[in-house]
Amino acid sequence: MRHIALGVNIGNLSRGKRPRELMLSRCHRINQNLTQRGVDLRVVGFYRHTGNLLLETVGLDTAEVANLLSEADGATWIAVPDATIRKAVENMRGMPSPEEEVGVRWTPGLAFAVTQPTDTIISSTGKVQLRSIDKYTVAAWKRDRITERGRLDNNMREGGWGAISGAIAGQTSAQWTARSLTSLDGVLNRAKPV
Repeated sequence: MRHIALGVNIGNLSRGKRPRELMLSRCHRINQNLTQRGVDLRVVGFYRHTGNLLLETVGLDTAEVANLLSEADGATWIAVPDATIRKAVENMRGMPSPEEEVGVRWTPGLAFAVTQPTDTIISSTGKVQLRSIDKYTVAAWKRDRITERGRLDNNMREGGWGAISGAIAGQTSAQWTARSLTSLDGVLNRAKPV
C-alpha cells in the first residue's frame, strides 16, 4: 500500500539559515532506521525539498505509518493513502476558483488534519479561501500577490502554506498541514501506477 507522508511544521526543507539535510540523505537515513528496527515501511520517493514523501508498506495502517516514520526521522509526519490524496486533488479541481483580482493569483492547495478537529465549520479570510472537503481535508486557495509580469511578488508576501495551516487550526482547535497542488501533484507523480 502506498502512502504520502506530509511533514508537519518543517516548511520547505531546502530553505533556512542552517544547512539542511539533503533529501536523498534523509530518506536513506530514515530507511536505515526502519530496516534496523525490522519495520514494514520504506521511503520510495519524494518531491523536491517540500516535505512530501512517498512510502510503501504491505500491511501498516496510516496511523502506524505516521508514528513509525516520525520515530525514524525525529520530525512529525502524517500519512495519507495516495488514493485519498488523488481523490481530494480531483475533487478540488472540480471546484470553482475564487474570483480573479488584478495583481493576485489564487494558488490552490489542500490542508490535512494532523490532530482530531473539534469543529468542522471554517470560514475564509482575506488571505485564503477555504472549502471543506471532509472533516480531515480542506481545499484552500492562497492569495499570492504577483508582479506585472505575473510572477510572485517577493516584496508583498501574504504568508505561506504554514500560515494557511495556522488559519485553519485557529478555527478548528486542531493542528493542520497544508500543501500546494503543485507539490501534491509532484509527489503523486512519483507513485507508480497501481
